[in-house]
Amino acid sequence: MFNGITTYDLKNDTLKINRSFMFSDKDTILFSKRIDDNSIEQIESIRIDSLKDFYFNNCIMATSGNEYFISTTIDTVNKKIALHHYYDKQIEKLITELNKNIPDIFKLDYLTSETKQDCE
Repeated sequence: MFNGITTYDLKNDTLKINRSFMFSDKDTILFSKRIDDNSIEQIESIRIDSLKDFYFNNCIMATSGNEYFISTTIDTVNKKIALHHYYDKQIEKLITELNKNIPDIFKLDYLTSETKQDCE
């Protein structure tokens, strides 16, 4: 069953969690919260702007695994990252920090550093 696409959108100091469905031009806002200054400082220290725009795990078929789309805007820095079942330490730090600010039902379950991804 397709449950739509859930987007975690961080703009400056506000995190919004939206869900969109095929054939719908309107997102449903599931959660919105102002993120505290300490969390924003932690997120800024991750240096998301230094990451590539796309990561792909060749050990997982393109139709399998987890897809992660991350969009952030802090100050004037905009960054969008797509990951196909790919683990990255900086992304893990970001998700850990975001999860501190959202209810359990919306927490992201990210991969671990043991995720195999060195296939050619």
